[in-house]
Parts: sequence; C-alpha cells; structure tokens
Amino acid sequence: MRAFRTPSLHLSALILAVALLFVCAAAALAAEVSAPEPGRIDWAGLAAIGEAAPDAGPRRAALAARKHLLAALTHVQIRADLNAVQHLIRDHRAADRLRVLALSSPARSVQSQTDGVVVLRAVLPMRGEVLELLLPRASQFNTGLAPRIASPADLAEKSAERLERTEQELVALKSRPSMGDRPLESFAPQQGAPAAEVVPPVPVLPEEDAEHSGLVVDARGTGATRALLPVLYDEAGVGLYGAFAVSRNGVVRQGLVVYARDVDDAALRVRVGEKPLVVKAAGPVGESGPDLRLAAPEARAVRALLRAKSVPARCAVAILTD
Repeated sequence: MRAFRTPSLHLSALILAVALLFVCAAAALAAEVSAPEPGRIDWAGLAAIGEAAPDAGPRRAALAARKHLLAALTHVQIRADLNAVQHLIRDHRAADRLRVLALSSPARSVQSQTDGVVVLRAVLPMRGEVLELLLPRASQFNTGLAPRIASPADLAEKSAERLERTEQELVALKSRPSMGDRPLESFAPQQGAPAAEVVPPVPVLPEEDAEHSGLVVDARGTGATRALLPVLYDEAGVGLYGAFAVSRNGVVRQGLVVYARDVDDAALRVRVGEKPLVVKAAGPVGESGPDLRLAAPEARAVRALLRAKSVPARCAVAILTD
C-alpha cells in the first residue's frame, strides 16, 4: 500500500503547485490589465508624457517611458470624426517621423507628486513639428467659412428643394427650342444692355476688446471630450471658433485650444491671460464629443469677443473639462 501512496502524494503536490502557478499568473495578468496606461496627454501644457519604473535599469526604463509616450500620442483625438491612428495609417511618412521624435525624446527621473514614487518620465511637447505631423493637410484652416450643423429636418428640406429644383430645370429644358431652330446671332449678347451694378462690400473693421484677454468655455459636467481641433457652435449650429478661424501656422505653433480642469490652472492663465471671458457650454454636439454648443447669450458674447483679431491670432481659447 505504501508503494502506491507515495506517487499519489507526489502527484497531488504537483497538481497543487501547477494550480498555484496558474493562479499567480492569472493574478499577475489581471493586475497588468487593470493597471492604468502610464502614458498620457497634458492638455493644459500640450505635451505627451510617458512614465516607467526605473527598476529595470535606466536604459530599459527610458525606452519603456518613450513607448508609453508614443502610445498616448498616437491615440490623440484630432477632430470629432478623426483620431491620430486613422490619420497616421494614411500618412506613413508622418507616422515614421512621429515615432522617431517620440523614441528620441529626453527622459529623466522625477518624483510623483501624488505618492512620492520616483519614475522615469519622457516628455514631448505637442507643438511645432509634432502638430505639423498630426494635423491633416485636408483640414480647412483660416478659410473664414464657418461650418454649419445640419439637422435632420434641414437635410430633408434641402433634399426636397433640390428635387423640386431639378424637376423645374428639366421642364424648362424640355420647353426650350432646339439649337438648330435658332440663328447663331441670337446667342450674341444684346448691344446696349446695361451692365449689372457691382456693389462693393462694406468693410468690417476689427474691434478690439479691451475688457477680455481671452476665452474660457466651461464644459464641465457635459460629457465633452478633448481634441486638437474642436469647434464651438452657436445655438443655431453655426461655427463660432475652430480651425476655419485661425491659420495653420498659428495652430502648429501654439495649438488651437488648451484644456484644463479649473479656471485657476497656471497653464490656462498663460494662454488666456488674467481677464478672460468665461462662458458655460450648453453641451457637446451629439451625445458626446469635442465639439460644443453655446446658448444664444453666450454665443453673442463669444462672437463679439472674437471680432478682436488678437484673440484668434493668439489662439487664446481654453476649455474646462472633467
């Protein structure tokens, strides 16, 4: 009997050890999955940041921090309908260059302000060449043509108008005589016809707003998200501020907007100055997203402020989010 019990005990111990090994591996995997991604975007200072523990050695930790930085950078939202991954898939040159910039960014040891843990941190400012690579060429900068949100009712009305106009044009076309029935002289312009009077446009002089140094849109509690190129709309769905209102060079140099959690944020004050106009957003366009709607009173105040060319020229706009 003893000869048969000994292998059984060894087998039980082996099974128990394997089970413990699987439990430990599963716990480690769960901890790894639930751990927060150590890469983030500083939306107030416009910088991509990656961190890693220095336990593995300075070189490996620095490489890990840069990879985390790159991961955060390549998942940035550009517009409501476009993120960095979608853009970089289409532009391989920009993707390769962005990878080089991220993996060569400086890394140094810093102490976390929350728990005091020393980490190796890599930082890449999101200005200049980085924004030049992230912003698609197709974006409409400085056109002055404000975008408009079309409601389903507007789309249906425009579709009906277009169909009716097409039918009228077809009826008119069928009623015209064929070109063979008209002499060539009939196509010549009539002599002595009065020329159409050209009315010169009335110049709109820029108004300087000495009262406010910038704009802060409070979107906290609305579910708004962050993006490089958000658009502010009025209540009717007409664009107030966005890429259409500023030059591409200005956005590449300083970013279209900055984001913060509080109006007293130091980086926010650097952008909008000490006397910004603060308005509350009515909510995002749709259920969520970076584009925001402003109610009529706030939209009027913002439109008046943006007539001061210095505000859009400096991109002196900040958005508060949760």
